Amino acid sequence: MSDPYENLEFELAMPFLATISNGGTLDDAAYVAGVELGDMMNQIAVMGAGPLDRAVHPQNVSTIDLLAMRHGLLMEVVPSYMVDTTPEQRDEWAWVRLTRPAVEAHR
Repeated sequence: MSDPYENLEFELAMPFLATISNGGTLDDAAYVAGVELGDMMNQIAVMGAGPLDRAVHPQNVSTIDLLAMRHGLLMEVVPSYMVDTTPEQRDEWAWVRLTRPAVEAHR
């Protein structure tokens, strides 16, 4: 059986007009990192009790860890071999899981 996602290509739904590649003045990579971290902050705000699993740019992992700590969360990087991805995706993305720490019952 063939993979229905094999030939899919992805692009931004809306271009970041402020970036250099679109005629703006802001660095593309820095802008993308800011958008990704802002989205992560929004996800944390509504995550509830369950874990939050996300594919993120590898260069953002350390900042996401700081963001998680700021909100009292634990972050783990999920090894790429545990995620159903292509080899190209493994190089381009890191998978993180944010969880709330277990609360010990007082006796």
